[in-house]
Amino acid sequence: MSLQGQAAASAERRRKGPDIDYMMVEAKGCGDRHCRIIAESREKYPASPHALWESFGPAVTDAYKKDTQEEDCVSESMMFREECNYHFVNGTNNETDSSNQMVNMSTAASLYILPAIAETVKRGYVAREQADHILKCVLEAAGKAMFGERYAVKGCRDWLGVPSGIGEDGRVMGGLIEMQLQSLVCKYEIEAFNKDEVILVIDRAGLEITATKDVPEAHLWMWQGMVKTLVNTQWSLWEEASPAGKMRIKIAKKIDKFM
Repeated sequence: MSLQGQAAASAERRRKGPDIDYMMVEAKGCGDRHCRIIAESREKYPASPHALWESFGPAVTDAYKKDTQEEDCVSESMMFREECNYHFVNGTNNETDSSNQMVNMSTAASLYILPAIAETVKRGYVAREQADHILKCVLEAAGKAMFGERYAVKGCRDWLGVPSGIGEDGRVMGGLIEMQLQSLVCKYEIEAFNKDEVILVIDRAGLEITATKDVPEAHLWMWQGMVKTLVNTQWSLWEEASPAGKMRIKIAKKIDKFM
């Protein structure tokens, strides 16, 4: 569905050509070992009309389907394999390696959902304030749900290597955020990191993507939800006194009575 939408949007900005119909012929979520998509010109391969959500195969042209036996499959990308010189290269001469991919890590939300919401604001379907309110509510709830179970808290603490002598401490949340920022190769500075408060000054550009500028706020709202269950409901995370181009976040105990 996302590829079909991208094709339709691209067609609007180019001279008229054959319409491409995308069909999902195999999907891992449906028990297949592969995710395979076939895109066909309906001028060349006619098919009966169908709704966008009915694009789950079979495709018209079976000849393009391929099946790779399990013993012939590889478990790692080309960029992690010696015989490929640790580079991914495709048929259109796109070449990349793992260091390049590190700065391109993103999620379905940042690629699809947030840009779609930004477009609804741009077109006047909803106000920016309304969109932000909905995003804040959803993301804070999602953050809380991540560590709603005690085993999730223990798993995170064990992964971070938090000593058992450190209890409900904002540094646990601060350490988790640092790991995330490092995985995104996002620059940040540590202004404070102690038992009373954690203050990180994050480069906003390191969290933003081309399609939308809302990703830093999305992180902020989700982190605020996460700290409530990963650490304690007495702790909060908020932005405060941010320099230009930065997002200065503070993790500390805070009383908020919605006054």
